[in-house]
Amino acid sequence: MNSMGALREARERALLTQEELAAITGLSVRTVRNLEIKGVDKARPDTRRRLLEALERSPAPEVTPAMTPVPWQLPPAPAHFTGRLEQLSKLRAESARPGGHLVTISGQGGVGKTALALEAGHCLQTCYPDGQLYSDLRGAQGKPIESDEVLGHFLRGLGVRGQDIPRSEAEKSGLFRSLVAGRRLLLVLDNAADEPQVRPLLPGGTTCLVLVTSRSRLAGLDANERIVLGVLSAGEAVELFLKATRQREVGAAVTAAIVDCCDRLPLAVHIASARLVVRPDLAPSTLETMLRDERRRLSELSVGDLAIRSSFLLSYNAMPEAHSAAFRRLATLTTPDFPAWTIAAMLDDGTRRKPDLAAACRIAEELVDAHLLTKLTPDETGQERYRFHDLIRLFGRERSAIEDTPAEAGQAVRRALAGWLTLAERAGEALLAGPAATRPGNAPRWSLANRPGPGTRSGAQHWFDAERNALVSAVYQAIDIDDIELVWALTEAIGIFFQLCSLWNEWIATHQAALLAARKAGHSRATGYLHCSIGHYHAHRVDHRAAAEHYTAAIESTRDNGDRTIEAHARQGMSYLHRIRGQYGLSLREAEFAQHIFSAQGNGHGVALTELGIGIAKTQLGNPRAGCVHLTAATAMFVTAEDLRASAHSRLYFAGCLLELGEHERALAEANRALTALRLTPDRDGQAAGWGMLGRIALAEGRREDGLESLAHAVRMSTERKNELLEGELSVHLGEAYLASGHDSLAEKTLHRAAAIWQKLDLVHRTAAPAAVLPDARRS
Repeated sequence: MNSMGALREARERALLTQEELAAITGLSVRTVRNLEIKGVDKARPDTRRRLLEALERSPAPEVTPAMTPVPWQLPPAPAHFTGRLEQLSKLRAESARPGGHLVTISGQGGVGKTALALEAGHCLQTCYPDGQLYSDLRGAQGKPIESDEVLGHFLRGLGVRGQDIPRSEAEKSGLFRSLVAGRRLLLVLDNAADEPQVRPLLPGGTTCLVLVTSRSRLAGLDANERIVLGVLSAGEAVELFLKATRQREVGAAVTAAIVDCCDRLPLAVHIASARLVVRPDLAPSTLETMLRDERRRLSELSVGDLAIRSSFLLSYNAMPEAHSAAFRRLATLTTPDFPAWTIAAMLDDGTRRKPDLAAACRIAEELVDAHLLTKLTPDETGQERYRFHDLIRLFGRERSAIEDTPAEAGQAVRRALAGWLTLAERAGEALLAGPAATRPGNAPRWSLANRPGPGTRSGAQHWFDAERNALVSAVYQAIDIDDIELVWALTEAIGIFFQLCSLWNEWIATHQAALLAARKAGHSRATGYLHCSIGHYHAHRVDHRAAAEHYTAAIESTRDNGDRTIEAHARQGMSYLHRIRGQYGLSLREAEFAQHIFSAQGNGHGVALTELGIGIAKTQLGNPRAGCVHLTAATAMFVTAEDLRASAHSRLYFAGCLLELGEHERALAEANRALTALRLTPDRDGQAAGWGMLGRIALAEGRREDGLESLAHAVRMSTERKNELLEGELSVHLGEAYLASGHDSLAEKTLHRAAAIWQKLDLVHRTAAPAAVLPDARRS
């Protein structure tokens, strides 16, 4: 395979694309392409070995229309792997035994856990012909990746299309286990944080080998074998040092002294050997003397040490100015990964032509080729994503501190965060199928020319899924640079996604951090709005006291900032609180108060919201005809504003009024229109309420079977969403339906469930409703 064209012929016989061969060997596509043109005799021995091994294990398969993908996700084997013969022997023996296998590999940082797992994986790959799955769980970094995200990555590797991947972690885990059942697969779960992170990723069958590396011993896992790695033996450490120095002439005594100073820790030995590789002028004896000095040793072995910097500088100094600027500015971002457009944002300093996406992608790919960026698999939207290795990121930050002024570095970060903000707001509008109600504050926005962002509901959902971690990091980095306007705007923009996807932990964490930062900075308006948002969160969770405290704090903030819009939103929230507690008179008063403020300010969206609240309150106070007037007005305002979701909710309440007035046909038409609209949004709570309304109308029209079916479906949806308030309301109606159909035992069970929810939520006034519809003999 030495002649020109031979590599291409061998690759085509194996039915591999250039991209697939590059992925298997760990080479870049550009390298494979060049070797096919120039011939592999120009390649390094290690490169030729990788190519030969890949082509030998890739016989031409029998192609069938329904071929199941065989994933080969394992990174390349470590180049200078040394020793660990006992551990490798254990792993081979474990693989030879019948049944499934779980092996944990634990030890201190830098001891070579990942190297052992990868070496073993490559040695055993013929035993697992159905493929290899790999994920870095990022446990040691303190920000472990969610198991849910890893399962999505594995499922895509196994051929599941993105739109077919379930939403919940439990469903993903179940589908994953179903797909790997009976297949001989090798899984490497690298850098695990703890047992709960690993358990959802474990296959349930008896044909897979799972290698889990972690700094923790993971004692809670039921492992077949536990390997605890210590440092290398003296002989192994010397062998590693000589391999890594490429057999440079180093005296035995000096070598032994250097590896001893390194405590025979593999990472330290690699760093010491790298000093000699990148510094041909550095004598081994000089390095030994430097390392013997205990006052200097940690500095000399530090990953941010000058020797390591020198290695990175060789690549850095060879890059064009735009590339080096992009590299060092990207390194100042705290997000775990990022798409290529961030390069355009960070280079757009206003003094040159605005960089476009194509140029940004070219820079990103060339940074990957220079080993200064790592390319990840495409995200849910299909765009490429990139990340730094930690040492290279530190190097980049150092270069930024040296070459960029604080103002330049700060503005570059702000442009990237402003880019995420702009896209988040556009995606939020697409997700809600309507314009955003408000865009608070005066935060900057940034966008690429002719790149409007995700414009469809599914596109917005995929975008949020892909950018979820980056968006959370953006909030915290905005806090770090004390830009409260960005903090405020980012928190509100991503809150829409977290709310609709029930990611309440992330929602409250970002909002509380933003509130603390706003208060610390003395930003009264941001403080007031964030208090109001957090009040909505507690109201949704039916935590009356906490919600009222935050609403009150929001109202009080207007004394300092004079922004009565904050007060109006807070009173709107108080109106909702009173309504769910059955205090309809107080609810009406607060809604009218809020409407007065919104009207005076010309805030049409606010007026529509208060019309909705007033209509609901008047209906509950026994005047559904008056309620219909206000709800009709609210619906018209939302329709004019093209707010699909809000208009649908308004129609549902209007349908309820019509139902009370006995106008069943009109009520059914409004409910159907509402549910049709809500299906175009990700609002599962709204859809559950829509099915509930259809069920109530069907019962009123005497269609008991239809009513039972719709209400039962609505209750299931609300239960899945863990929306207990909605579940309680729908359960009362379902219990009534069961009772009317003669299913007394089901009625009793369902109504008691509703009563239990009201008690848990401290809604005492509602507990009488379930008992009131039960027969006397079945009351408890």
